[in-house]
Amino acid sequence: MSKRKTLPRLPAALAAAISLTLLMGCADQTTAPDALVVDGPSFARAPTLELPWKGNLVSTVTSVQWAGVPWDLSAKSLFDGRCTRESIYVLNVTVVGEVSVLGRVTFYISHCGQFGEGYTDGRWFGVAADGSALWGRYAVGDGGVIGFDPGTGQYYTQDEWEIDGGTGRFAGATGGGWERAVFNDPVALLSGQESYLIYQEGTIRSTPGKGNVPHLVPFRETGTWWTVFDGDPAPCDRLKDAHPGVFPFFGEWKGTGTQMGGVTGTITRCYVYVGGTPVFLSTTAISTAANGDQLHSYASIYDDPPVHVIQDQMGQELVPQRIVGGTGRFRNAEGWFRNTGDFSWGWVELDPGLWIPLGGNYTLEGWISSVGSRR
Repeated sequence: MSKRKTLPRLPAALAAAISLTLLMGCADQTTAPDALVVDGPSFARAPTLELPWKGNLVSTVTSVQWAGVPWDLSAKSLFDGRCTRESIYVLNVTVVGEVSVLGRVTFYISHCGQFGEGYTDGRWFGVAADGSALWGRYAVGDGGVIGFDPGTGQYYTQDEWEIDGGTGRFAGATGGGWERAVFNDPVALLSGQESYLIYQEGTIRSTPGKGNVPHLVPFRETGTWWTVFDGDPAPCDRLKDAHPGVFPFFGEWKGTGTQMGGVTGTITRCYVYVGGTPVFLSTTAISTAANGDQLHSYASIYDDPPVHVIQDQMGQELVPQRIVGGTGRFRNAEGWFRNTGDFSWGWVELDPGLWIPLGGNYTLEGWISSVGSRR
């Protein structure tokens, strides 16, 4: 019989202060149709619909970015502007479950944790089964409340959430509500070894047919990528005023995709060091089809919606990476995708020498507006 891993224990007062919470997002895409028109009917004066939002969700921590070494409670940081309060960590969470207006959903969320002072700066992003997206904030105002319920013997968090915007049938959506999460062991939870339950109530307000809603079709691309040492530094140069220590990372790739066939590409990612750890700021990518048509995409932690970053020693996931046009048949393209990839490490004899990711496999999955047309 294998031994169960023993987790470190924190003092009760400190454990009660460890936070986490949730939010909305992208639906299971495995059942998505091949093509779908997601705009609603046209109205001379389209009414604004207000619908109840009720969610029952299960959340799991996918990664924790610490201000110092893991579990060092004295190290704090603003994480280069990601947090508005000095925080001990930034938490990334994946949430699955049911929401009344969305059905089965998966959400990508993150927030800044201050332990005894709660948690703040929550961000969430989600997509319905037809590719329509929603995003917003949680732990708004004074942040999230953390406590311990002696009646149940469980810890809890509670906060308010807001809808900031959306696309497709959620174009211009607003709304919000409150949510409460419960869990048993804060250390196990932060270590990703315990899921926690979330209950949400609120409202969503949207106007059918509002905005320029495109036809959306599933988008997928797979291939291999590798590090290069020459590329276009311009995307990072534009960030130097706000981030004097910004530095670029260049890559290239080759693969095949649903709309592009054979494809090659170049990428510039921008990072800044926080507490000795490189922190992602943005990515700018250009994919080129065999006939020369280009598809452009972009993601940034300061974008609207901001990108959700999950990273460990073996790979990285970005969602959403937005499609922002291109050339040829992709000139008016729009949409988004989830960018996941793995990598191997190698030693590079620079000054000083360092270990860097050398390359690996990648997968892009999401939605793109019908190629060659736009509604």
